Amino acid sequence: MIKVIIERFVAESLESTYLNYMQETMQELSKFPGYVKGYSLQDKHDSRHFIVISNWKAECHWDKWLHSNERRAVIDRIQPLLDGPEKHTILEIPNQ
Repeated sequence: MIKVIIERFVAESLESTYLNYMQETMQELSKFPGYVKGYSLQDKHDSRHFIVISNWKAECHWDKWLHSNERRAVIDRIQPLLDGPEKHTILEIPNQ
């Protein structure tokens, strides 16, 4: 199993729009093969800073989502709200 952390900064005053889009996205994501669970967090001290943490059965499942038409639609929708590129980090438990 892997965890994927996505870090995003949203343009000022667009936080609520982003949150609405992400709620819809998380529902869509729950249907994707290999997805286990995930959640979105907002920085308590910087309301424009968001972290998405998702668990995947294997990196190949994440890669399929990353390059899917479904994710492309998500990115096309939220990209105008972002203040810079998103950052991905893929994590695993060592020695497993």
